Amino acid sequence: IVEIERGRRTILNYGNLNATLQLKSGKTAATFLGGSSPAYKYAVLNAKANSCGNPGVTVGNWNTVNTTGNGDTICSNFSSLPTSDTIAINVQLTIPKDALTGNLTDTFTATATAI
Repeated sequence: IVEIERGRRTILNYGNLNATLQLKSGKTAATFLGGSSPAYKYAVLNAKANSCGNPGVTVGNWNTVNTTGNGDTICSNFSSLPTSDTIAINVQLTIPKDALTGNLTDTFTATATAI
């Protein structure tokens, strides 16, 4: 389940199995924002302690979005325990002065596979 809370996306594992969690975006910074030196990044945080076991990215660091394959494996062991079943995804955009204009959209796809 994905919830939006104070500008961040929260992913909860309400299941009864741990999972591998992957995150993919539909566009790169250049195709989403355009302009000179755009940036489009995300950071994974443990909203509940120890939710993202064996992370595939450094928790708390900004990572450039991935549009290839299934995206980045962000958690190799996403916990299903009620005390540690929630992560947050923050998004950072650097929008240059010469960026594209109009209604710009993208989609993040989070894929969980039971382990």
